[in-house]
Parts: sequence; structure tokens; C-alpha cells
Amino acid sequence: MTGTTYLPGQSLAVVSDGLVVVAGDASLASELWQVTRAAGRIVHALDALGRRGFANMPDFACVQWDATSVNAVIRGDAFQVVVTTTDGEQVWDARGFATWIEHRAARSDGGRVTIRTDTEESGPELPLVDGVVLAARLDLVLSEVAEGRPIVPRETVEPAAPTPVAVPVEPPPVEAPVFETPAAAPAVEDEPHASETLVEANDSSLDELYEKSVLRRPEDAAVRVPDEVVVAAVPGLITDFSLGSTNGAAEVLGDHFGDTVAGVSRARPAQAAAVEAPAGPVATLVLSSGQRIDVAGPVYVGRSPSAHNTTVNSVPRLVSVDSPTSEISRTHVEFHVEDASLVARDVSSNGTLLQLPGQEPVRMPDRERLLVPIGSRLTIGDGVSIDVVAVG
Repeated sequence: MTGTTYLPGQSLAVVSDGLVVVAGDASLASELWQVTRAAGRIVHALDALGRRGFANMPDFACVQWDATSVNAVIRGDAFQVVVTTTDGEQVWDARGFATWIEHRAARSDGGRVTIRTDTEESGPELPLVDGVVLAARLDLVLSEVAEGRPIVPRETVEPAAPTPVAVPVEPPPVEAPVFETPAAAPAVEDEPHASETLVEANDSSLDELYEKSVLRRPEDAAVRVPDEVVVAAVPGLITDFSLGSTNGAAEVLGDHFGDTVAGVSRARPAQAAAVEAPAGPVATLVLSSGQRIDVAGPVYVGRSPSAHNTTVNSVPRLVSVDSPTSEISRTHVEFHVEDASLVARDVSSNGTLLQLPGQEPVRMPDRERLLVPIGSRLTIGDGVSIDVVAVG
């Protein structure tokens, strides 16, 4: 590592040779510093982070590199890792994952790693060699050949060499001594810690640890219909959401609000891109600030929205709103166009209220796409509301 800088903030950052750990719990500073200085491997940092049990693990980002790769383990929504190599830029986070997620990027000559946190910056950019600081952001410039501690194979306990016993061979002279070697004792497998990723018994390198975890989001268990938008049949639910229509708007949504599921199959990216690109806008969003946005494709609204895993055919429009108390998430609500209708999806931490025409406001289900007709209103926090009106 040839250069490290940071912006002061509120997240714990532990920087040592070849390993950086950023965590949301500053009380772990001493233990993480001792572990990273003594061992310098991600698995040891995970052991320290999970000392109080998996359920009590804080959000964190662990980044380790050597001459050929950059590896990261990320937990929670608080941190984002941006890795730039000769192959381009990759943005990693663990949004939507219940445990953690692991990433790896190959590198051959240099590179750059940026770790962003959800805390506010509180000072100028400062240099750092190694140590423990409170930071809002870290920037690491990697050398062509990493000067830090390389990723080394997992330690194995070798049996002690037996004391050689010479056995004379008759008649002399003895050409070579013969040594009797006792049978090796059976290996005793260490019981894995709850925070470690399990690998096969013959694994001899930390490299095999990456890509082994199989993580699933809770919504992956839902039954999906790939070729069309599906609206569950719920008594009293508005199903006619064509533009300009308010048919059934006065009916009561009731407790079945979370039963409506609408989505496009991930198995057909070309179809999804076509759905996101209609001939023209299907609706207009009017913010409480007076700003108007015609929706012809994806629109993300939040206090500092960002886009991930997009394609050239579905690049979202990012709309920033003020949130003095940070009640509004960085990316709070997403709008998409599906089958010429407007769909909204709450991706926030504090939730979004949806008021359909003629009905009382209700909280939107987390991360589910819902059709929103003309005349709807979404309230996202800090006094910010979004009205859905007809184009024109």
C-alpha cells in the first residue's frame, strides 16, 4: 500500500498491513487492532467481530489484498466498497443480505479501494499509514506489488517429528540408516466458530474461502411468474391501474396490502429492459418541493440516491431530496415502468406511506413492487411527499 487517506467521521476504521476493517461498533477498537496486527487475515477479524454472537455482530467491511487480488467481506447496509483495477470499477455492498456477502476482484498492477460509510464527514482529508481512527471514508492506493502482509494459506498443525532411531543392518557395513516412523496421529478438526464460513476439510488456502458462501434474500423464496406482471387477487384491492383511471379507488385496502406482488423475471433481462423503456412517460411525480419528474424509466428518490446492477437500457434517474434529520434513506423509494404502468418499491430503513386515491395511508411492504395509480401520494419522511399525477 503506497498511500492511505481518510475523512474523519463516526465509523471505527482499523488499518494495518494488507488488511482494513471498518465497523459500526467503536468498542471493538482494541481487540480488532490486536487481531489485525498479530494475524492480519479476514477470518481472524471475523472471529473478533462475532465474539458476542452472530446476532450481535455489528455492520462491517473487511478488505484484504495481495499481489493478485482484492478480497472483501461486507455485512449490513452501512458500508460500501468500491474497487478500481485495470479491469474497471466494481461497487460492492451487502444490502438485502441477512448475514454477509463476499467479493473478490483480480488485480495485477496497482489499484484503488474506497470504503464509504453512512456517517457524516466531520473534517478535512488526512493521511494515514496504519492505526485506529474514526472515519466517514477511506481511500487506499495499492502498490504494484502489495507491501502489506499477503494472504497466506490456512495454518495447519504439523505433528512433531519423531526422534530417529537407527536400526543396524547385518552384516556391516551399513549403507544407510533405517528410521522407524510411528503412524501419524489422526488429525483433530477444530470446531468452526459461528462467524466463520465453512469450507471443505482439505482446504489449504484462504482463497478457497471466497465464493463458497451461498446467500439468499428472503424474497427469493417467493413464487415468480416470469413473463408478466402478476397482481394477487385480494378482496377490495384496486386492480385497474391504467392511466387516468380511478375505478375502485374508494374501496378499502385493509390488511391485505402486503399481498400484492408485481415484478419482472430476472431470467429475461432483455424483456425487463423493454418494459422499463416505454414510448413515453406514463406518469408525472410532483415532489412537495414543487419539482416535477416525468417517469418513462427508472427513477430513484432519496437524500443521496445511487444505482447498482443497472444496464445501459435501464439507467435510473437519481432525484435527491433534503432530509435534515436523515429520516429519509440514501436511496428511499424506486419507481419503475412495467407494462405501461407505474410501479413503486420501498427500499428504505424507515418505511414509506402510500395513500391510494380515496383511501387512508398505509405503510408499503419492504422491497415489494406495487402498482400506484394516478392520484396516489407517497410520504417518505422529513415532510417530503410525492404525488402521482397524469402527464401534461
